[in-house]
Amino acid sequence: MCLQNYFSLLKTFWPTTVASALLLTYFSCCEIGSKSAVEDELHTPQTELIRLGTHYEFPFGGMSTRPEWIPKGEADWRKDIAKIKETGLNSIRIRIGMDSDLDEVASLLDIIHENGLTVIFGFATFYVNDDFVEAYPDSKIIGNDGSVCPIDKYDLRWQRACIDHPEYLRQRNKIIEDCVIRFQNHPSIVVWDIHNEPSLGPLEDPCFCNNSLDKYRTALRKEFQVLEHLNNAFRTSFKDFDSIRPPSVKTDENEKFYFHWRAYMASDLNSFLLEGRDIVSRYLPDALITHNVTGFMDLRSKGQDWWLLNDYNLLTMSRYLGVNEHSVGASMSYEILKAMNPERPSWVTEFQGGPFPPPGPLTLYSGREVKIGLNSVLAHGHKGLYFYRWEPLLNKAEPMVNGMVEPDGYDTDRRLGLKEAISDLRPDMDLIARAKSIKPSVGIYMSRNQVLRSGNGDLESASQGAYQLLSDLGYEAGFIVHGTKGLDEYNTVVFPYITDLSDQELQDIETYIEQGGSAIIDLPSEDPETIDRFSEKFGLKTNNSEKLTYLIQHGWSLRGTGKGLGFSKNEFGGYSFNGRLFLEEKDAVLTYDDNGKTALALPSAYQGRLMLAGCRLFSSYGLSMHHKTRQLAGSFLSSFVEADIVLKGADKEFRPYLETRVLEDSESGQGVLFVINRSPFRPYSLTASVKGFKTVQIEVAPYDVSRVRLTKLE
Repeated sequence: MCLQNYFSLLKTFWPTTVASALLLTYFSCCEIGSKSAVEDELHTPQTELIRLGTHYEFPFGGMSTRPEWIPKGEADWRKDIAKIKETGLNSIRIRIGMDSDLDEVASLLDIIHENGLTVIFGFATFYVNDDFVEAYPDSKIIGNDGSVCPIDKYDLRWQRACIDHPEYLRQRNKIIEDCVIRFQNHPSIVVWDIHNEPSLGPLEDPCFCNNSLDKYRTALRKEFQVLEHLNNAFRTSFKDFDSIRPPSVKTDENEKFYFHWRAYMASDLNSFLLEGRDIVSRYLPDALITHNVTGFMDLRSKGQDWWLLNDYNLLTMSRYLGVNEHSVGASMSYEILKAMNPERPSWVTEFQGGPFPPPGPLTLYSGREVKIGLNSVLAHGHKGLYFYRWEPLLNKAEPMVNGMVEPDGYDTDRRLGLKEAISDLRPDMDLIARAKSIKPSVGIYMSRNQVLRSGNGDLESASQGAYQLLSDLGYEAGFIVHGTKGLDEYNTVVFPYITDLSDQELQDIETYIEQGGSAIIDLPSEDPETIDRFSEKFGLKTNNSEKLTYLIQHGWSLRGTGKGLGFSKNEFGGYSFNGRLFLEEKDAVLTYDDNGKTALALPSAYQGRLMLAGCRLFSSYGLSMHHKTRQLAGSFLSSFVEADIVLKGADKEFRPYLETRVLEDSESGQGVLFVINRSPFRPYSLTASVKGFKTVQIEVAPYDVSRVRLTKLE
């Protein structure tokens, strides 16, 4: 990165002190391109500067003829870039298509650089234009049932071409290489984003086109070599390799074959993405390279594998959270992203700039939502955030992100709200740039195999409920995503979903508890096979399970037994929603109020270190957010690990509206506490005790954000 970029960014984010002024003077006099001067003086990689940006969708390519706000040339670019800078943003994300004009791209990059801004240089090759589809009709995504994408020119879903189509792959690789060759030394570019929201297509199945099937058959020949071996493994009766067609719907009979196909297609998409990454790294071996992911649960359905991020030096994602009482739980994806490669920086490179998805509760998306979302992302320790897109920020309240035609103008509530939010952050920005999230005190376990095999939403809802619960109790929670070797980093681990864990994982979990670890395990009431395996490993017994099917959420009340965790006999203990398991445990803490059977227990064999739930503890909390469930979990957890943040003054009924997070700079010992109040009507005067820091007082208005500096205890 050239010194001029550092100069402009340092002026923006460094505190105004004599020392920084002298340093900036020194940098401005250095020879352009003297990268070592920056590194020697700062000892700070460029990724530690906060990047706040927006998508600028021209030149887009592929879909660049959409009737949205399309700048008409250099004069419009200059006007927009000047307003982007005035807003307080310091970076722009562009996406280049196969039909983009690279001369126009060069002009835009120069204008961005002249204004002191930086660029994520991305590729929009997930869209191909109609000319490509007409020239190569066999490039379409094909479902097992014969459905196709795109159907016609009005079908704007993506991926619009199969990644296994040879001409698509050739053109995709060519545009990446052409751009890297031409722009590799452009001083504005700080990141190369080789693919946006990767997917095998918008259909229910991975692509069943001939190119994909032939490639899979070749892989099967290499793996099994003899057809009989394949038929024995998958319980099939194919006559030859060329007739093999994988199943599109999972059954008990074809389960192994089904998941083999899904795993293969995910690896195929991984190879496609890494091929793009490697083109860039051939020319720029030290460049930051990424692709932005969407939902971590897309591995099975779309082939998108978050675990591939371990092979990148920058982790990025798209995220649209909304602003409500569920936003804290939904923000677990921020922490899952970080857990994929904790040593690498993580950014949110596509974030809510307007109401999305439409229609929804936030159709009237305002500058206040923008402020809350911005602070939440930074509070999770991410060092980059890019709003999607520039045009929604220029709309008044009513238009929807992907349904608008023209922006209303520059002086809208959204853009001005963002400008105010960035200005409000400036006093703390130097600390936020240096600081990191405090070390997680409780772990949440999740495996790649679980994500691949889970198809009913239970894994996601249970994990989100667990993260919401821990956050509402004041615990910094981290995700354990690379196997049971990560258990020993925590005194306490929660297991919100144990379906699809291997026998070895279950054994490792029991060993972890036997050797002094503590755990909360939520048993899956709908999975008798997993319950049997778990019971055998842990020497426990269960009885029966029940599941409700109803138009809305429904379930059972829980009652205390008077035998643990501070609950008196018959005291209300929360809810079990949608399903339940009956435990045969004499050490019951909660029972179901309709039949008195055990819902939650502390098995004596584990000396109080295991809390075992059959009542869908975590997903039920995600639905009810009832304070009695917090009381229950908090009573157990406090015996093993101290809460990271204790709030006094918060209304227990409305605690889920309050998000509290801490960033800490290890060198200076300073910290900053974020308190985000998503309640539209309740102000708070709070006392906050953060572990290791002096107690502070903080005021936060309704639907607003407050921050306070923290000082280490002596």
